[in-house]
Amino acid sequence: MVETRYEKEVTGICKICGAEGVTEMHHIISQSKIKKLDRLDLLTNPNNIIELCKTCHEWTDSSIYFKWYREKRTYGQSREATRLGRERKRAKEGTLQCRGYIKSGRRCEIGVPKNSRGYCKWHRNQIPKEQEKITQYFRPK
Repeated sequence: MVETRYEKEVTGICKICGAEGVTEMHHIISQSKIKKLDRLDLLTNPNNIIELCKTCHEWTDSSIYFKWYREKRTYGQSREATRLGRERKRAKEGTLQCRGYIKSGRRCEIGVPKNSRGYCKWHRNQIPKEQEKITQYFRPK
């Protein structure tokens, strides 16, 4: 009798590296995304499942994210709690968050004094001249 998982035949060969032995089934579109999209038919769709060895499965994005999430959860703080903690610390110090952005697209986390232009020393040189003129014109007195 042929072994099946998620209605797909188990061959025991990794589809990425070709290793033979114990394999795991990996959802190409993650299970959490499937549940968010309310497309539960994709959970068992054989075209959404690939057979991987344990090593290759650990290098998928979902496994890396799960490890990060599990590590964060053990400390008991979510992203929102961390953000609120930083805001409280800045309020106590009398600083604001820098208005600049880092390479990943997130806001810069460096605190700047309230009497500054809103940018840290790293982002101050990156403000276009036109934007600087506009901010000077509309700056509250």
